[in-house]
Amino acid sequence: MNPFTFQYPVKVVFNPEAENQVGQEALAFGKKVLIHHDSGAYLEDSGLLPRVRKSLDEAGVSYIELGGVRPNPRLSLMREGIELCRKEGIEAVIAIGGGSVMDSAKTIAMGAVYDGDVWDFALWKAQVKDTLPVITIPTMSGTGSEVSCCAMVCNDEVEPEDKRGIITMAIVPKVALINPSLQASLPKKQVASGCMDIISHTLTTWFTDSQDVYITDRMMEGLIESVIKYAPVVLENPTDYEARSQIAMAASLAVVFMCGFERNSCGADHAIENPLTTMHHLAHGTTLAIICPAWMRYVYKRDLPRFVQFANRLMGVPVDPFDMEGTALEGIVRFEQFIKDRLGLPTHMSEIGVENSDIDFLANVVTNNGTTTVGGEGPYKLDINDVKKIYEIAK
Repeated sequence: MNPFTFQYPVKVVFNPEAENQVGQEALAFGKKVLIHHDSGAYLEDSGLLPRVRKSLDEAGVSYIELGGVRPNPRLSLMREGIELCRKEGIEAVIAIGGGSVMDSAKTIAMGAVYDGDVWDFALWKAQVKDTLPVITIPTMSGTGSEVSCCAMVCNDEVEPEDKRGIITMAIVPKVALINPSLQASLPKKQVASGCMDIISHTLTTWFTDSQDVYITDRMMEGLIESVIKYAPVVLENPTDYEARSQIAMAASLAVVFMCGFERNSCGADHAIENPLTTMHHLAHGTTLAIICPAWMRYVYKRDLPRFVQFANRLMGVPVDPFDMEGTALEGIVRFEQFIKDRLGLPTHMSEIGVENSDIDFLANVVTNNGTTTVGGEGPYKLDINDVKKIYEIAK
């Protein structure tokens, strides 16, 4: 077990009317806020935006709104939000939506109090020292951005678009208002994509070269088993509040480092799939559904005991002591079948229109033209040639 210090500052309000508390929660940070969201049509029709406005009005908190967030949140809109916050004297940012909206809100909150260019943080040229407070109201479960210390930023002002991550405890939201009922009308594909995202986030840390991590192994296995159990339920019955609650809780717990703070994180599937989301404007979980099994097929021999554990504990494969490799492979097969048959997601790049000629470009993006590696420093470490082979498997 690695040495660790654990502290997590976000306040989570989890109930069927959580969004109605936004006014009082926002008042603790100031009297003028930015409401940040996507198109707003669903939010208006469902009554969510009107309820948020009413709660703010009753608390005496004024607000302005900025919509237009798209999947893979765009830097250009974030710059617009930053200038709006500065001009209007905004004291907090309220994010209503999925992971892209929440990541965009976090980045706006960073940039509003920073003298330089907010893209500096994505390039690791500057450290985040202060931000505006952020309150999140998630409308889907997946990335866990409502409680996470991460934000993905897609620079749409360069060619090709450059997607990078910002990771710092400074951007953890102050409050997360989680009402699973808000997700009942989501399209099935979005629900499935979110569930895949939760599983992949958890597996990224579950796959490790750290030793003596039994407790957190079991914690993460419980999260993954819960998603495997309840994802088909919510896809079949979108209004099942209890099932949605289980998924929403799993999404939040998967990313707060409560499960992985004492271990190395060796999964590289997120790094490898990121260029696919940027190039093809697909949901994060959809491209993870393609890359995660391909990554497994490529690296399983490097840490066979852990892949046997994955097969046995999570995919229900009996361990064959005379064929450990067969056990591991059967686990990967069952996992891919779950993704395809139960979640209804693609498992090969050909299903989303990626041509063979894209592979060199994708691998160069992931490894900065071969100058960096992904997957940690242990048996999971991947160079540019490894990444190309994973893309080949994923074709």
